[in-house]
Amino acid sequence: MNFKQSCLKITLPLIIGFSAISCASTRLETTAQSKKQGTVEVLLSSADKTHLLSKEPELEFQSKIRATNSKTDFIIQVDEKIKYQQILGFGAALLDGTATLVNNSLQPQAIDDLWVKLFDPKKGIGLSFLRLGIGASDLSPDLYSYEDQPGHFTVEHDQAVFQLVKKALALNSNLKVMGSPWSPPGWMKTNGTMIKGSLAPEHQKDFAEYLIKTIQAWKKVGLPVDAITLQNEPKNDNNFTTSLFNLHPGDKVPPLAPVDQQTFITKFLGPAVQNAGLKTKLLIWDHNYEQSGTNMIDQVLISLQDKEMRQYSGGAAFHCYSKGNVRSLAAIPQTYPGQDIYMTECSSGDWTNWKDQFNYDAASWIIDPLRAGAKVVLKWGLILDENHKPYLTAYNGSCTGCIGSIVIRNKPDGSYTGQWAYERDYYILGQISKFVQPGAYRIESNEPPGGVLKNVAFINTDNSKVLYVFNSSGEAKNFEVQASSGSFQYNLPPQSVVTFRWN
Repeated sequence: MNFKQSCLKITLPLIIGFSAISCASTRLETTAQSKKQGTVEVLLSSADKTHLLSKEPELEFQSKIRATNSKTDFIIQVDEKIKYQQILGFGAALLDGTATLVNNSLQPQAIDDLWVKLFDPKKGIGLSFLRLGIGASDLSPDLYSYEDQPGHFTVEHDQAVFQLVKKALALNSNLKVMGSPWSPPGWMKTNGTMIKGSLAPEHQKDFAEYLIKTIQAWKKVGLPVDAITLQNEPKNDNNFTTSLFNLHPGDKVPPLAPVDQQTFITKFLGPAVQNAGLKTKLLIWDHNYEQSGTNMIDQVLISLQDKEMRQYSGGAAFHCYSKGNVRSLAAIPQTYPGQDIYMTECSSGDWTNWKDQFNYDAASWIIDPLRAGAKVVLKWGLILDENHKPYLTAYNGSCTGCIGSIVIRNKPDGSYTGQWAYERDYYILGQISKFVQPGAYRIESNEPPGGVLKNVAFINTDNSKVLYVFNSSGEAKNFEVQASSGSFQYNLPPQSVVTFRWN
């Protein structure tokens, strides 16, 4: 972790979109001749908790676009003919600490019940993507790697993680995983330990082989490995398990390290992946889109200028602990088609309240990245207890205030009650993951000006359409949705998210 007009008034972080629609005198009209075109499912969550994944009454989809002076404030047009990126999934990080916590705090039947709520697309929220640690992270009970001694590689430590992933796979066959190392094994580093330090230049080949063996071992136990990053937060010198990396030769963002990701991937890891016949994507960066006052999106673009780099790179991963403009991420796939965007980490925590985090996530962690081209959107720790554990306690740098998507209840003595609570991340993820299936494409929806209603739209592989809308204002907003075959209207409460799905 690294802490920290027309009547249109909607805002969307849209890179390419419709122009604003004037609606001073044009509105949809319900008439007796309007043919009902089916129904629209409605799911609603609010920052004040009055609605949390609440299934609302279905709406009637009218077959005709109508004109009248109704009180509709905004018009959102959805155009399924214009398609953008294909979605891979939504989820969170499932680390070894999570596996230990789950197995120690819940009975087998309770785990089954919780997994249904998390991963079943019909009975739960259908999470479809998980981030795993390649060795210890700051949410691990203890330090470990897969090769603590040279030549003794084993993934046995993470068997509990693998079992939980496979339990999720049984509920959602579309599930994919990615891996991130927080540190190479200590013997590969300049300081001989997993605590801080950097990858030693003479051990770049060893680290590449280590990552190859990890991918192969994970595949052997049945994990659908989509991608790996080269290093979690390579510029975070406060995270004790981080191995510092530069992004590219000449990178001047402190702290400087003796190795850089561009050289590592082009000279060592990329050729090794190719020689091993692996299709796993290699993602660079895996840190904030602004770091130490520098726009890291521009720095990623500098790195991708290297044709050899692009040959091996599958894109870039980003975290949310930043003041940069998320919408600027669109420059990556627009400049270099085939270089994907993964949003790999954003944590809720006791440094902010439920309402503020809910509102931030609804707009800046869901809508903004997706409109910029992100294919994956992940939160941080999937499951933690009420004391924010597990986390490594022997060193500085752990996230001691993180809040999981699920929170295991503690007794006063710190032991567990066997119960859990759903936190803000569960609801904000559920509003998108329950309806947008892996394989869906983001489609066009307009961005009226004003910053009030943000939205993003999709078409699923079954041809159903999904529209996710966030009202950031302090009052309810009545808007109208126009699609190819008709329209419907909705009144959205303040600081609330609504998801619509229709066929």
